[in-house]
Amino acid sequence: MKPKRVASDPFLYSDELVVLVPLSRGKNAIVDARNKGLVSGVDWSYHSSGYAYNDSLKLLMHQLILPCDDGYEPDHRNRNGLDNRISNLRPATRSQNNMNAGLRKDNRSGVRGVSWCSTFGKWIARICVDKKIIHVGYFRDFDSAAKARELAEVRYFGDFASRR
Repeated sequence: MKPKRVASDPFLYSDELVVLVPLSRGKNAIVDARNKGLVSGVDWSYHSSGYAYNDSLKLLMHQLILPCDDGYEPDHRNRNGLDNRISNLRPATRSQNNMNAGLRKDNRSGVRGVSWCSTFGKWIARICVDKKIIHVGYFRDFDSAAKARELAEVRYFGDFASRR
């Protein structure tokens, strides 16, 4: 029988009282100390998607901590799927949650929505809003394209704009 993993004693983190919840693969999730009882006694694992998961409950930890109405799901403000403090979680639609997503593995420029257009020999910036691609513009230099994309995120995504 494997030993039970137990949450840490409370400690201060960013002026909040939190505990670390041990997961598999040597990972830890962070939760508010007041939610320690909610997540204790459950065998949490580290899921390859970057979240704390319980296989028997078929539940992600952040879904337990922040239950949402139909059509909404918890979103991690700082994009760290193991940071399950209430201050880091917010209800979001799937579209809003995707707005706050990180880089895809196949991204080659290092900035979402910015790529090299060999046809015109310029950088192109685009953004997807409500499943529609909006052309932000063509740019001679990468930094201008990245800045234009960032401004488009603020305009279209608001609070859900990704924070680099």
